[in-house]
Amino acid sequence: MSHANAMRHSRVAEDDMIDPTTAEATPAPPVSIHARIAAQALARPRDIAVVCEGVSLTYAELNWRAECVAVCLRALGAGRDTLVAIGMERSVQMIVGLLGILKSGAAYLPLDPAYPKERLEFMLADAAPLALITSAASRPALPAFDAAVLLIEDVLDGPVELPAMRSPDVDPDALAYVIYTSGSTGKPKGCQLTHGNVMRLFTSTEAWFGFDASDVWTFFHSHAFDFSVWEIWGALVYGGRVVVVPYLVSRSPRDFHALLVRERVTVLNQTPSAFRLLIEADAHSGAAPGALSLRCVIFGGEALELQMLKGWVERHGDARPRLVNMYGITETTVHVSYRPIRRADIEARRGSVIGVPIPDLGIWMLDAALAPVRPGDVGEMYVSGAGVCRGYLNRPELTAERFLDWTAPGAVAPLRLYKTGDLARELPDGDLEYLGRIDHQVKIRGFRIETGEIESQLSTHPRVRGCAVIARSDGAGDKQLVAYVVAPERGGDLLGELRVRLRATLPEHMIPAHFVFVDALPLTANGKLDRDALPAPSAAERARGPVVDPRNAMEHQVWAIWRDVLRGSSFGVLDNFFEIGGDSLKSVELQMRLEEQFGARLSSGLLLEAPTIAQQAVAMRDQSPSTDPLVQIRAGARPHAVFLVHDGFGEILAYRNLAHLLQPGLPVYGMSPVSTHGIAMPYTRIGDIAASYVARIRQAQPHGPYLLGGLCAGGVIAHEMARQLQRDGEIIGLLALMDASDVAAHKRTGRFARDRLKLMSAALRRKLSRSDLGESVDGVLEFSAAAIRLMRQQIAVRLAHFQSRMKARLLRFCLDRGHAPPGFVRDLSVDQIYTFAEAGHRVDGPVEGDMLLFRASAGNGDIGDEPFKNLYTDPLLGWGPRVTGSVVSFDIGGGHYSMLQEPNVRTLAAHVQRRIDAALSDPQPVPSNTA
Repeated sequence: MSHANAMRHSRVAEDDMIDPTTAEATPAPPVSIHARIAAQALARPRDIAVVCEGVSLTYAELNWRAECVAVCLRALGAGRDTLVAIGMERSVQMIVGLLGILKSGAAYLPLDPAYPKERLEFMLADAAPLALITSAASRPALPAFDAAVLLIEDVLDGPVELPAMRSPDVDPDALAYVIYTSGSTGKPKGCQLTHGNVMRLFTSTEAWFGFDASDVWTFFHSHAFDFSVWEIWGALVYGGRVVVVPYLVSRSPRDFHALLVRERVTVLNQTPSAFRLLIEADAHSGAAPGALSLRCVIFGGEALELQMLKGWVERHGDARPRLVNMYGITETTVHVSYRPIRRADIEARRGSVIGVPIPDLGIWMLDAALAPVRPGDVGEMYVSGAGVCRGYLNRPELTAERFLDWTAPGAVAPLRLYKTGDLARELPDGDLEYLGRIDHQVKIRGFRIETGEIESQLSTHPRVRGCAVIARSDGAGDKQLVAYVVAPERGGDLLGELRVRLRATLPEHMIPAHFVFVDALPLTANGKLDRDALPAPSAAERARGPVVDPRNAMEHQVWAIWRDVLRGSSFGVLDNFFEIGGDSLKSVELQMRLEEQFGARLSSGLLLEAPTIAQQAVAMRDQSPSTDPLVQIRAGARPHAVFLVHDGFGEILAYRNLAHLLQPGLPVYGMSPVSTHGIAMPYTRIGDIAASYVARIRQAQPHGPYLLGGLCAGGVIAHEMARQLQRDGEIIGLLALMDASDVAAHKRTGRFARDRLKLMSAALRRKLSRSDLGESVDGVLEFSAAAIRLMRQQIAVRLAHFQSRMKARLLRFCLDRGHAPPGFVRDLSVDQIYTFAEAGHRVDGPVEGDMLLFRASAGNGDIGDEPFKNLYTDPLLGWGPRVTGSVVSFDIGGGHYSMLQEPNVRTLAAHVQRRIDAALSDPQPVPSNTA
């Protein structure tokens, strides 16, 4: 196939209205990544380089801070081909750390703190990095490390002796990063990529995309997934802007769509699985198609089924944004091929076309004897050219197996090929069509997975006599892992033991969605596993009970939505959504579909409270999940439960991650508003809300110690619940407030807004007085303009808050007189009800004992720059007088909500669990005066 590359490049370039000679021109010699970014910092020092949750850095600031990191690393011996690990939450600081590693001359080893510690331990031991860069919030989620550990906060806040800014080393052959992918032997393997590999990716594709400094890119994926290489460095080497997508936003298509509109993103990179949900969110956003600023959407990571794009193209067309499918592999530097997707492709119902090679790469279609196949015949793809990496770190035998020296027929010089294991065929028009894998490797949601690694872990269980893991398609292009297990002794919770065993060593994307127990694995006549004979999971998993078909019209409607979301139909109205293949992405899609079908804005607690079709049908019929504020987040047999209060907006789904990190067997409940209309919750006072919740939790758990917590407004309610329980003689074992401020006093006296504005103006005054920084007048003016803009935004926020209070006050006035304007009550949200309730809150006394306070280290996300990230100068957020003991405070990574997402939530959960253990280790006598 490689002999036709030049012709094929010209054809694609002409389709895209670009001079074909430009596409075929020899690319400029690649330079190092950090050299290009340093040049951008000189050319546009005041342009914004990176932004996350309101915190932003200019190119000058990014370059300076990265140099601080580089100086520290050079002092430790960082240099060419040394490795530095970086494991922390997605943030502005992560970008600083990554660039700092490159500027030191070293290569980065990305560690995702959400991965199991055992997997991270293997990567650290195998790669033996010189140092580890992390954050205070992420450090507890990472394993022990014998070499240097640098906290990014200490590096950036401490004194650093910077030499004169030197020109960064330009060494295209030096390592840039090592990313570990799944391994068939049970061990991940590290792919070694150089600066030259990365930089030629951009120079070889820029004629197609025309990226420049006006582009805004999203950093959506984990830095341990190679799509992030394209997202981060693609933006910065062209002088564009990187928008770091917080984890919580990346899990919510609705919020992510809003971010795309708000940040005016122009370049979006997505796996097809994630984009499918974004299509739904876009269609139901209420925004006009022109609200998006996208000029191109680039797909990668997994096979693209073109039919999924039909609704998007009908709404947006195929010209702006352009839709581009790019097949790629980690070993060949992110992307290998390029194919624009047109409306005609979708109408013709074409397969997964991946187009033509990037100009400096060749794709060879070979048979088992390494002979080229004829056009139209199926062959295995081999890739040659400047994108092929060095090989695998410390794995010479595997490198020799997958990277081959091969001489094409009629050629003299051999080529170095990478054996992809992917099957494809050349179509009559010269495009390649992707046809799947030749081995047992699969791709799910962009992650490359060797099923042998999962099988290796399952086989270590003493009751497992055999196993096989395959990926099964659901008919709509989505794939799920299915584990088939031979276990003669299936007593006890074997399924639970297997899940726990896998989660201890494998990341979440490698945990099978289904486990099927079989008496024996089917074999072919040659004694090999007969994968086609393995039963579908729906047919073999009926051990949990018979299928109950829909029994009324409402259940039929909900069942039909489940069928579309789960891409199957073999489940009944009593099956639990999360036990038959439902995951976080699918739960988001399900909620969106239910809201669309029944015209209601549903509480995020719905899927926790009503995980079956039967329950959801009742909820849809009543337009409310139930009249019970107590929602079970996680079941357990222990006598004491954790009760977590909603955040003031009615959200409790954010607590799910925390619940599942606490000790097994400990029940966890969410206290939720009991109506989608809001007014069914007590609305008069915080004390009334707390009293109703106290009465309900005492039905579930008659006596203490009580374990209470809450995020934001939920913390205020939890504090009042604790006070009331102690008044009745009960013991409080845990009071955990998460980014909650004692806002009642601040709002009641009017100091709340004034304190915020004072903090901002004080930061501005400090900036103007610090002439020793040697900043230019333009730099100071830019900072001042940003500060004034943020102060105006805060005034607007306070005005909106005042309007909500007035509307809630009018509600109180009307309801006290037995009347409300038509439609008025229905339109009120939970937060408007809460706003009035807390406005009149009076704290009658402190809670006895200590309290845990968790503060989001990235701030509330609505203030803006780092000088304004703290709500109050009081580090205890006003809670000091509200307890008789100590307020034990902790800074948790992330923002107001992302502190409850991976990896930040692991640190928070560890502190909470320690307090719970202490509270329950010495059982207290039951008070005699309890109700």
